[in-house]
Amino acid sequence: MKNGQLRCIRHRPKPASFPASLAGLGVAGCCFLLAQLRCGGPQVRREPVEVVPAGSAFVLVSDWPETRGNVCLRKMASADELERQLAGIGLAGNDVAEVAVCALASDPANTETFIASGSFRPRAVLQSLSNRGWIPETYHRYRVARSPSGGECAAAIGSNVVAFGKPAGVLAVLDVARRTAEPFCEQTPYSRMVQRYRQQQQPVYAVVAVPQEVQDAGQAALGLSSFACGLLGLDAVGSVLSGIPSTRALGVTMAPAGRDYRSELGAVLSDEKAASMITGGFGLLKGLATVLAQTPSSGREGQEALSQANKMAFTRDGEIVYIAMTMTAEEVLR
Repeated sequence: MKNGQLRCIRHRPKPASFPASLAGLGVAGCCFLLAQLRCGGPQVRREPVEVVPAGSAFVLVSDWPETRGNVCLRKMASADELERQLAGIGLAGNDVAEVAVCALASDPANTETFIASGSFRPRAVLQSLSNRGWIPETYHRYRVARSPSGGECAAAIGSNVVAFGKPAGVLAVLDVARRTAEPFCEQTPYSRMVQRYRQQQQPVYAVVAVPQEVQDAGQAALGLSSFACGLLGLDAVGSVLSGIPSTRALGVTMAPAGRDYRSELGAVLSDEKAASMITGGFGLLKGLATVLAQTPSSGREGQEALSQANKMAFTRDGEIVYIAMTMTAEEVLR
């Protein structure tokens, strides 16, 4: 292997057997074990979001058992496409626990990557691909399989994760796994948002990075904010956000709440002042909706505006604003 490039496997040495306890390991054995842990060797269990590279344009994370059986969560997670991708490398839905999708902002079309964890054995997945004609290779100490065309590859990470997709994206994931590159979930300003969603155990969530060049181009940033709100049916909130420039990141979640669904839009703004303007704008919006609903001529439209405003709840964490809303399944699927 030269300069971190993929290398074809010509000889596979017999794996060393480890003693039953660390006490039986010599100094060399302990050093080897620590090295394995540092580079994400077979002893390490990971969650897919932990190896998403910093610099990704977006990350979408799905609790697969909950998502695949729920029509509304399937819509948000684009589950039909995820199922097609998983089947492409021979993974059955029952074997998968969580899936993450990401792509680097520098070249999204050529770095799209899928990262799956579950009860499967990653090396067995690669062996199955090799049996179908994929070429076994290595990247540093990681096992990789490359498609005959060279347009796709898959890699085993630790004891429970496989990454697959465009080669450049998979190698970027491996760089995170071996700790030579920063993960997306530790990168400012996305880290707090990802941490929030993981602690809440959201079944589906996405975080979208807004590139600096878009932040500096005012109208483009405003359009992105409004479009993201429209995805959740939060058009009124979109109109509030459209008055605030320099959105640095957006987050979206969805989870069942009885018969309904609880969705949340998060926006990382340029500073706390901008976040205060958002919450102030929401208060003004809600007040106007209340006045409108009390106007005799407002009729049904005024009541609907007030109903929508009352469904929303704003919270602020420094420069991050979270807008929560409850929707019916019909509203989600509309």
